Amino acid sequence: MAILDAARRAPHDRPILIKTNATRTVTRLTNAKEKLERQGWVMAGEDADVYRATVAALRRRSARTRIQFVCAEDNDPDYPHAMEAAVRALDEGAERAPLMTAPAAFDAPGIPLSSITQKLATRVIRQSKAIRTEPRTKTVENLERARNEMAPILKFRLPDVKIWRAQMHKDFSLEVRQFLWRVTHDGLRCGPFLANWGGDWVEKSKCKACPHRPVESIEHILFDCMDSARALIWSMAEGLWSATRLPWPALSLGTVIGCGAARFTYLDGRGEEQEAVGKSRLFRIILSEAAYLIWRLRCKRVIDHEDEPDWKHPTAFVESEWNRIINDRLTSDRLLTNQRIYKKKATKKSLVIDTWQCLIDPASLPDDWLNFPGVLVGKRPAQAGAPHSLRQRRA
Repeated sequence: MAILDAARRAPHDRPILIKTNATRTVTRLTNAKEKLERQGWVMAGEDADVYRATVAALRRRSARTRIQFVCAEDNDPDYPHAMEAAVRALDEGAERAPLMTAPAAFDAPGIPLSSITQKLATRVIRQSKAIRTEPRTKTVENLERARNEMAPILKFRLPDVKIWRAQMHKDFSLEVRQFLWRVTHDGLRCGPFLANWGGDWVEKSKCKACPHRPVESIEHILFDCMDSARALIWSMAEGLWSATRLPWPALSLGTVIGCGAARFTYLDGRGEEQEAVGKSRLFRIILSEAAYLIWRLRCKRVIDHEDEPDWKHPTAFVESEWNRIINDRLTSDRLLTNQRIYKKKATKKSLVIDTWQCLIDPASLPDDWLNFPGVLVGKRPAQAGAPHSLRQRRA
């Protein structure tokens, strides 16, 4: 957006130098421009209209235009201005959507027949169908909640596409991704969903764990239900997060929906803000796994013990299940650092260390603890008499 504004506001007959801290933007406007234009900008994703309008605006200019990449390490005096422009464009993108129109005389719409492929055709068809499909009312409301309730953590408001992309984050398991997607669409079969069926389902839509029997919505299940397992899981999650010495954010449905976009920062030696990648990743894991475990335990209680309204999960079992999930994530991370097996897809060892080092005692472990099979987070309670696990161990 900032480059598009500069190209339109600057006189067309005067050379300009554009500085940006976005590597992808520089690549797409220079080396990859011709390829993306032959593909109709379809592969540029949700920013296709921005790039298309920007290229047309730059092509319209008669004078020379240079685009330069700048980063914090360059000590460029214009770097802070580039960061401010990026944040401002992200916040104002929705309000300035009409500016995306490309000048017709300098635009190259469509895809040449010689460049069309099955992948491109499928992408275009899916995009055209998505444009014609009206969004669900509840989905729009949940996205707005995620945008507002993640703002205190991120210091800016997320656009819808960033929230959807964050839910597909590789730090999430497949089960958690599906859970977050269904929560956003209000597609879980509980509470209001059952009440719409009428008859006996109205009574089944109410929470049996609470004396006043409210409608058992997903928000009630995660944050308001009086079931002891819910409170215990959030308490253990907060206890793990306390090892980072960062404040535990206020929890809400919007925070769960948008937790994939969480970003925590720190000030480096030069006083510049940098992302604490490990802590951001740990927060995503803890929050998503805690919410999903609460949902699974609720389903087991409601379905398997339908005739026992006072039945509750044993405390030892809830603690054991939580410790197992977290330790399975740690074990999975350690195994995925094996470059001999996973080659280029292997997880970086530095990322795994940054994520988990605050939860383990390095003094009791060897230097190569990533290859040590006995590393655990916390201590598992005794398993005697406890129910079997709800989910198979991850490889």
